[in-house]
Amino acid sequence: MGEPQIQAGELTLTIPEGWHQTSATGAVVVLTGPEAESGAYRANAVVTSFPYQGSIAKFSTMMMANMTQLLDSAFIISVERTEDSGRVIEYTHLLGGRSVHCRDRILLAPQKAYVVTASCSSAELGAMDGLLEHAVNSVELTAGSQQ
Repeated sequence: MGEPQIQAGELTLTIPEGWHQTSATGAVVVLTGPEAESGAYRANAVVTSFPYQGSIAKFSTMMMANMTQLLDSAFIISVERTEDSGRVIEYTHLLGGRSVHCRDRILLAPQKAYVVTASCSSAELGAMDGLLEHAVNSVELTAGSQQ
């Protein structure tokens, strides 16, 4: 049997083994990774949506501009196109003095943009990289909702 899937509006996503669904204000879906050491940053994946009518290039540019303005010591590592005409932006930033590694996947639907942010402590990236990759790549727009 495969990993459990969640249907959230126009999205379907897979919950990685050992992760759990929870909720947060403003998020479409929140998944949390295995329990972290006391005080450590817990790996997670958060799906947010925004009303949007425009190109993926403009939205990803806006996202990167916001990152550099709103996050402490944001450093953009890479921006890649995805097979579904989306983007993946990989970056780090500081949170409470600790380095956090993030991977954002942007998907466009009619009248809306979805952002899947998977993150972990930068110190844990070696152990968590495959799970972050899985978390962002398991999200799919349902048939008929692709732009």
